[in-house]
Parts: sequence; structure tokens; C-alpha cells
Amino acid sequence: MMADNKEQRVCVKFCFLLGKSAAETVLMLQEAFKEEALSKTQVYEWYSHFKGVKCHVRTSQDLADLQPAKMMKTLKKFANQSVQIIVGPLMRFLR
Repeated sequence: MMADNKEQRVCVKFCFLLGKSAAETVLMLQEAFKEEALSKTQVYEWYSHFKGVKCHVRTSQDLADLQPAKMMKTLKKFANQSVQIIVGPLMRFLR
């Protein structure tokens, strides 16, 4: 199944808003989406875009295209994997 680029873009923006670096985001996308992950270049281009954009007004069609249930499922999966990537080494260190 081909990963939807809109889903991955949402994940990239999620990481950007959390203050993750583009390099960290590339690794997390590769972990979550495997060979279907966005390329390093695409992630860096999205980071450049997000840094230059103050606010994006969505049209109703943009919102309809997002498929909220699918996006929430993807974000939850991505967030869980991100937490494991961040917390896992810390937990091993604390043992």
C-alpha cells in the first residue's frame, strides 16, 4: 500500500511544530513508512516551507480531502512510534 504524501506531510508538520529537526523527522518517517517514506530532500523542502509560512487558510475542499479519521490514525501511529524512539533509549539508560 502506497503511503499518502498528505499523511506524511501532516507528520512532517507535526514534528516541525514539536520542534524536531528535519534530520530527526527523516529518521522517524523512515521508521514509520519504511521504503514509502518521503525523501530527505522532500522533508527539508517542507521544513523550509513551514518556516516561511505564518498561517495557511484552508478551503472546505482542503479539509474534505484530509479524511480526518485516516489522519488521526496516522498521527496516533506516528506519535506512538516517535515516543518509542525518544523514550526507549532513555528508559534503557535509566535501568
